[in-house]
Amino acid sequence: MNLVNFTKHFSEKNQGSHRDTFVLSSVVHPLREPPLSDQDRDNFAHLISMTKKDAISTCGLLSTSDLNQGLWLANLAEKTQKNVLLLTSTFINNISKTYLAELYANIHRYNALVFFAQADALVEGNCSYADTSEQIDLDLLFKIINGASCLTIFALHEQQNALRLKARQVTVISL
Repeated sequence: MNLVNFTKHFSEKNQGSHRDTFVLSSVVHPLREPPLSDQDRDNFAHLISMTKKDAISTCGLLSTSDLNQGLWLANLAEKTQKNVLLLTSTFINNISKTYLAELYANIHRYNALVFFAQADALVEGNCSYADTSEQIDLDLLFKIINGASCLTIFALHEQQNALRLKARQVTVISL
């Protein structure tokens, strides 16, 4: 994963509370709009509205381009005036119930939306766990996410994972 594709539109990049997490803030202007269909543009506007209200919301972002995902993320952060808590693929591969619950319990400290970069392995359930008692399945993941008032975004590259999210009534935006 090339972090530059996700962070290049932000002037402030700080280490998060856990290893392999970053808090991104201060979007660099000007930004061009990400390429979206009419339906995805409507979904994007709805996400902005929900995020401004601090409503619980989850979405998938399907694109083969990390660069486009980074541009979309920066536009969302700028329009909602939120920071981004970027969870890297390394964090995802070492994820545990404890880390995830702690992260979401403290999300209000960041005034942020949560962005799982390269989340295909997480959605597929193919993460490596040092301790199998800490294993996370999608049901548990969504239970933890639904306990927090923030927007959670899963950046995906595989269509089948977008379909898994859609089966859970999660909006998926395609770039």
